[in-house]
Amino acid sequence: MLSLVRNNTPYAVLSLLILLVITGSGGMAVPASFPSVSQPLYYLFIRGAKGILGDSFLGWQVLYLLLVFLQALYVNALAMRHRLLPKPTFTPAFAYIVFAALFPEFRSISPPLLGNFLLLGALDAMLQFGKPTQPRRQIFNAGFLIGAASFVQFSYLFSGITLLVALLLLRPFHIGEYFSALLGLITPLYFVAGLMFLTDTLPMLRTWPFLHIQLPPWQPAHKAVVSTLYALAGGLLLAGFFQLHQQMNRSVIYVRRSWGVLVSGLVVSVAMAVFTSQPQLQSWLMMAPFYALIVSAALETEKPRRFAIFAFWAALALPFIGKIFL
Repeated sequence: MLSLVRNNTPYAVLSLLILLVITGSGGMAVPASFPSVSQPLYYLFIRGAKGILGDSFLGWQVLYLLLVFLQALYVNALAMRHRLLPKPTFTPAFAYIVFAALFPEFRSISPPLLGNFLLLGALDAMLQFGKPTQPRRQIFNAGFLIGAASFVQFSYLFSGITLLVALLLLRPFHIGEYFSALLGLITPLYFVAGLMFLTDTLPMLRTWPFLHIQLPPWQPAHKAVVSTLYALAGGLLLAGFFQLHQQMNRSVIYVRRSWGVLVSGLVVSVAMAVFTSQPQLQSWLMMAPFYALIVSAALETEKPRRFAIFAFWAALALPFIGKIFL
C-alpha cells in the first residue's frame, strides 16, 4: 500500500479520498454555536455556511471532508512545486490526512482548519522568495496572508516569525523587503478596521488580540490511548528529521534552506497552538502542514526500505486508534 501513495497516479488520489472518508467522517462538523466576533473571518465563513447548509449534518460533513482534502492536495502540490522531495509522490497528502484525523477535536470545521489555507498560501509564497524577478510581490503576499489568517485565529500572527526566517535564509538583506513584509502584515488590519467602521462595529476590534495559554489536555480517562498517539506521532516526526538529516548532503542549497524555513515553522506552530483561545486539542491542527511535510521525508526513504514501510503503517494506525478508542 505504501507503493500506492508513493506513486503519482490518480489511484493514489482516490485511495487518499477513501482514507479521509473512513477516518475523518462522523466528527463534530456542525458548529454548536456561532463563533466570537473576535475571529471575524471565521465568523463570516460560518455565518455564510449556516445560511446555505443550515443544521444539515451531511452537508457540514461533506464541507469538512472537502476542506481537509483540498488542504492535503495543496500540501502535496507545495512539496512538488518546490522540489522538497526527490520525486513526485502523494506521501505529503497522506501524512496530512493522517494528522488531521488524529483526535476527535480535529474532525470539525474549526478556525485552525480555515487558517491553514492561508498559512499554506503564505508558505507557498515564502518558498518562492529566491525565484521571482520581483520578490517584493511574493514577500508582500506572504505577509498579507499571515495577517489575514490572524483574523481567523489571532495566534497565526506568530507566523510572522517564520516569514522573518524565510527572509533571512532565502534572500540577501534589503531593508525595503522587510518593510514590504511588515506592510503585508498590517494591510488586512486596515481593511478589516475599515469594514468594521462602516458597519459601526469598530469597538469589537478590541477583542481581536486575544492570547491564552492552552496546553494539550492529558485526558485521564484515555491515558493509555493518548500516550500511544503522542508516542507514535512524536516517533514519526523524529523519523522525518532523521531522514532529512540524511538527505541534506544530496540536496541543493536552496532546498536545504527551504527545509530550514519549514522546520522553523514547525517550532513556531507550537507557540501558535499554545498561545491560543481555541479549546482543547483543536489549536494543535495549526502544525499539520509542517508535520506532514517533515513526516513525508520518512515515508520516502529508499534504503532501508523497511524503515519507510514501518513508518507508513505506524502513520496509518494513528487515525484508526484515535477513531476507535477516543
